[in-house]
Amino acid sequence: MRGPCWTPITPLRGAFLHADPQWKAQRAFNGIEASAWSDDEVEERIEAQAQKYADRLYGEFGNKFATNPEIAARALNIYLGRKLGEVFGEMKVFVGEPEGGNPDF
Repeated sequence: MRGPCWTPITPLRGAFLHADPQWKAQRAFNGIEASAWSDDEVEERIEAQAQKYADRLYGEFGNKFATNPEIAARALNIYLGRKLGEVFGEMKVFVGEPEGGNPDF
């Protein structure tokens, strides 16, 4: 059984942009200019990268993640490890609030 992937995620030929302010400060400290891309261009690039990841997941797993949500959740937990909470926080944007406004979600 394969454990969590702990190798750092690296940018793919500059296609992925990190929105973290600390990242921007680090780049400025290293003398690298800030991106001249607009917010819309950044969003388009992030969406394009996400679509590539989704295509790769579908190519590997087909509809297994969609038809087996418990197994998909467990697999993502194993894969993401300590980053699961951060990814879960990002996914809330796409899921929205459940009916009844459950604060535990």
